[in-house]
Amino acid sequence: MKLIIRKIAWYLLIVTLLLIPIVAARLVDYFQLPAQLRPAEIKVVKIPKGVDIEAIADTLLSKQLIGDKKTFLFWAKTLQRDRSLKAGYFEVPADLNYPQLVTFLSTAHNKELRVTLLEGWCIPQIAAELQQQLNIDPEKFKALCYDQQVIIRLGVAARSLEGYLLPDTYYFYWNTSEREIVDLLVKKCLQIFSDTVQVQLDRLNFTPHQIIT
Repeated sequence: MKLIIRKIAWYLLIVTLLLIPIVAARLVDYFQLPAQLRPAEIKVVKIPKGVDIEAIADTLLSKQLIGDKKTFLFWAKTLQRDRSLKAGYFEVPADLNYPQLVTFLSTAHNKELRVTLLEGWCIPQIAAELQQQLNIDPEKFKALCYDQQVIIRLGVAARSLEGYLLPDTYYFYWNTSEREIVDLLVKKCLQIFSDTVQVQLDRLNFTPHQIIT
């Protein structure tokens, strides 16, 4: 009887040793992100700055990336990443399990968005386009364009930034602030008047504002 028990014990030990690598590999696969992401199963997720983990879970639920909010919150807290989920514009694979999704949202890079501002657009038109593409506050953007402190800080000799928001194609992160956008557009415009262009302006005795006007 003892011999039979010993044989059974050895058999169970051998089976256990054989199963450990398989179970370990399955666990690694469960927690790791897939090596290749399939574009056909991508969903766009936009996470604004300052939102909490509950709001993020609601967004994921609305996108059908998770089936249960409480389970997602459990994994986010268990993996200690409930405070490290990033804000931004993300293209998320739809077939990730809960731990993989938590890992993805805490490590993924915010996607840059292509925005084209056309020549001849006035400040309200530019604000409307940026609102549509980047979800900025158009009223805040327009207010900055008429703010004298902002205008002076940027080195513009004018009453507004009309004509100083250089039309071009840009790449912005979805959560770029209104102030950062205004600064970039004006700096790009003023760069045109540097170096050799400035020499020609000096010869003509024109200021950048006269040329823009």
